[in-house]
Amino acid sequence: DRHGLCKYMMVVVTTKGSVRKVLVLVILLLVFVLFFGVGLRRFHDRKVNRVILSVKNTTSGLQDRTCSLHTCFVLSSCSLSKRDKIGVYVYDEPVFVDSGGSLLNVPYTLEYQQLIQAVKSSAYYQPIFTKACLFIPPIDTLSQVRLNVTEVSRSLSSLPGWEDGSNHLLFNMLPGSSPDYNTTIDIAYGKAVLAGGGFSERSYRQYFDVSIPVYNSLTRQAHTGLAQATRKHLLTIFRSQHHLPELIEILEKLSHDERVMGLHQCSKELLAANQSPMLHQCFGSRVVNYPNILQQSRYCLIVHELRYGTHQLLDAMMSGCIPVIVVDGYVLPFSEVLDWTRASIRIHPHDVNKLFSVLEKISVEQENELREQAVFLWEKYFISMEQIAITVLDIINDRIFPHLAKSYESWNNNPLDAAFPAKFQYNYLRLPLPAPDPAQGFTAVILTYDRVDMLYQVMRGVAKAPHLSKILIVWNNLEKSPPPSSEWPVINKPVELIQSKENKLSNRFYPYPEITTDCVLSIDDDIIMLTPDELEFGYTVWTEYPEHLVGFPGRVHFWSEEEKTWKYNSEWTNNISIVLTGAAFYHKLYNHLYTYHLPKSMKDWVDKNMNCEDIAMNFVIANYTGKAPIKVTPRKKFKCADCSPVGSLWSDPNHFLERHECLKVFTSIYGNMPLKSVQFRADPVLFKDEYSMVPKKFPDMGNL
Repeated sequence: DRHGLCKYMMVVVTTKGSVRKVLVLVILLLVFVLFFGVGLRRFHDRKVNRVILSVKNTTSGLQDRTCSLHTCFVLSSCSLSKRDKIGVYVYDEPVFVDSGGSLLNVPYTLEYQQLIQAVKSSAYYQPIFTKACLFIPPIDTLSQVRLNVTEVSRSLSSLPGWEDGSNHLLFNMLPGSSPDYNTTIDIAYGKAVLAGGGFSERSYRQYFDVSIPVYNSLTRQAHTGLAQATRKHLLTIFRSQHHLPELIEILEKLSHDERVMGLHQCSKELLAANQSPMLHQCFGSRVVNYPNILQQSRYCLIVHELRYGTHQLLDAMMSGCIPVIVVDGYVLPFSEVLDWTRASIRIHPHDVNKLFSVLEKISVEQENELREQAVFLWEKYFISMEQIAITVLDIINDRIFPHLAKSYESWNNNPLDAAFPAKFQYNYLRLPLPAPDPAQGFTAVILTYDRVDMLYQVMRGVAKAPHLSKILIVWNNLEKSPPPSSEWPVINKPVELIQSKENKLSNRFYPYPEITTDCVLSIDDDIIMLTPDELEFGYTVWTEYPEHLVGFPGRVHFWSEEEKTWKYNSEWTNNISIVLTGAAFYHKLYNHLYTYHLPKSMKDWVDKNMNCEDIAMNFVIANYTGKAPIKVTPRKKFKCADCSPVGSLWSDPNHFLERHECLKVFTSIYGNMPLKSVQFRADPVLFKDEYSMVPKKFPDMGNL
């Protein structure tokens, strides 16, 4: 210990004054200086964080393309930090030099400085290396153009905690270089998480990497705020020689339409000495201020240039210009949590020639909703480098602590928007849905009007199912009050009543906060024939396949060659593609999707015609999952023999004719047919076996 040695020598001098010992002391001092001099210099080098790269600082392979959160991230290290947040360590900026002493550092850009400062000022920051579980390297990799990828790879491998890159986070907005312009940065980052601005679906490691936007601080500073300007142009396109060859001709043709504002880079002759090419574009021969000129356009076309990502996306959003994205395979920023269908329009490049017909079908109401959502997302997540950095950490934190993850509503709903009140906040996991705990049970939602006696029978029958958690009655009769609580049947499970404000079939699929279980049993007020064993078996199947619609009445759609349209069939066939929600289990997530994501025209059709809400829910689930429903048990007849047809919607002779029509209408709105047909039914094991040695778990499966 150097300090101990000095202290010892001072003690010798003060207590032993002899000349001999002084000479010994001088000799010791000389040895100390000569021997420890190199060590002191090395100690000094560590203080200034000076790293000398040698040939040993090499890496093998560019990236591990197979990475997932469970294979390339040491989750256990996150338990060392705060209980509900990851700890993020930021390396001090070192001085990288080669073996000859030449400086290798690339200075931090302003954007990277802002990013680092945001992390250090956040609740995620952990200044102690050994207590962190995510590490941000001291190298600005935002733009590959500025980098020597070989030296950066060597610099990364020299970091004390790098190893194979596990638990490290790199930020890169502009990947690739001429002529290939790869969609990820061309450095050896191994198992590190990449927050990248140009991912394609092929290069993106889902639920591991994070897709970020391309942020341009110059256009952000030039933005003067969103004015209530007249949007006199239907569409703005950005013309460039860097577009794909097949798009250049199409964009050139579009730019001649009088509804289009075609912006392009100004020639040097048109720009004044004090005008920047980045902040000034040309519309014909007229120089316009960019990006503020975008406020005069309703839609902005975003197409593939050299890279998938472009700053024009954020420029459009902050200007209230709805992005029309024509980039096939582009992973949009933060798409893991953000719903871009509410803030943009996406068109396949092959369909660009249909662009105007697509835009003309959008109503004024839908256009305003898209614009408001685009501006909201920009203000909340993209307005600054600081906000982008924190959003990346929020997403990673939600992955590592999924039980504390923010809900879809928290990510996507504007709290100032009255259409999405704050009380309707849910904490569900996105697909693929994990197998739920069967002990949680299910909530039975019964939509009823005035068939009180039948309702009571259904309540008593459902209450016999052991896994019933609660019954929620949705009273749709506005002219007649529900019976007093004293008249309700006495059952051993809680019962809650919701008084509807409008008589709509869609009320059965509203995401009521009273639904506290993941599983919902939607059941009509005349389905009195199901046995407790049938209900229990249906719930058991759902717990194993929670992403599916699982139910009892099966139907099928088919294509009529004669009429050239989709038709509805309620007869017994070998196929099913629809399970009616008069008796079906599903995840409560789908209530949200039905209420907030079903096209308004589709929901209006359902409520106006008082029909097909069950088919609409089948469309929602099939479109979201790409999977068919599951029919359980052999029962096929669900009409109540003792029930009066009065008040039943199915007693209307036009009921089944409208079912054909709704398939036609719904496929037109969706633009495709999402329903999937299967030849499959789930029955209990030993259901028909005459085997008395083992008691059947579900003996009472009822009759056909």
